[in-house]
Amino acid sequence: MSILITGGAGYIGSHTCKALALAGHVPVVYDNLSSGHRRLVRWGDFVHGDIRDTASLAGAMRAHAVEGVIHFAALADVGQSVRDPESYYSVNVAGSLSVLRAMHQAGVLAVDMRCEWRTGHRMLTAGQQVALSAEMLRLEKARARHPQPARAIEPAHGSGRGLVRIA
Repeated sequence: MSILITGGAGYIGSHTCKALALAGHVPVVYDNLSSGHRRLVRWGDFVHGDIRDTASLAGAMRAHAVEGVIHFAALADVGQSVRDPESYYSVNVAGSLSVLRAMHQAGVLAVDMRCEWRTGHRMLTAGQQVALSAEMLRLEKARARHPQPARAIEPAHGSGRGLVRIA
């Protein structure tokens, strides 16, 4: 299964790509390298681009026959976000909406937008994350035969993070 990882040239993204590849998936990294490093992309193809460029993102999804997205791309410096909130809104909010629009345009049905994976108070390992992602993608494909409006699927313990289904 081909999975696009936004922000995949960062520390967490690169380890996710490795876990995906070891689990038999095909990771595709989409990153503008503003804080990531090209040398960390060792487990799949690399596409240089900005998540706010919806057309380029959708094109990359189609070109690589992407079936799911793991979205890590974001600005994360709290101090800088206070000094420059517009940039953080542009990347973190508008950029995330661009990812969802690109997925819709490319017909990709599953996205994971969590930066943390938690079950109760226990963090999941990268391998467990990949297994969970693969199972969620399988369920999303099964549900694709009966589309429903976009909705959030809340994880256990109300962390507020979840999968978004694009119908």
